[in-house]
Amino acid sequence: MGSGLAGLERFYNVVINLNLFNWCIFLSILELLSLLGDYEKLKEERTCKICMDAESSVVFLPCGHIVCCSSCAPVLRTCPICRSYIKGSVRAYMP
Repeated sequence: MGSGLAGLERFYNVVINLNLFNWCIFLSILELLSLLGDYEKLKEERTCKICMDAESSVVFLPCGHIVCCSSCAPVLRTCPICRSYIKGSVRAYMP
């Protein structure tokens, strides 16, 4: 009778360990999905708001907004965000 109880206890421990392992995998998947969401949000934030294709890389002066790529910037006279007159622009190199 003692060995039957020990076998049941071992089986119970295996089930508990599997559940903990599955729970850890589930949490890891949730964390990966969260990171992917953050990556997509960052990618969207850095996309040119004019052509929606290239990466934003021009800082408008004096407002400091970074909204468009170097191809779209020359045709703008006012900042698309705050509508202030663009007095100059600087190319920004972001990692």
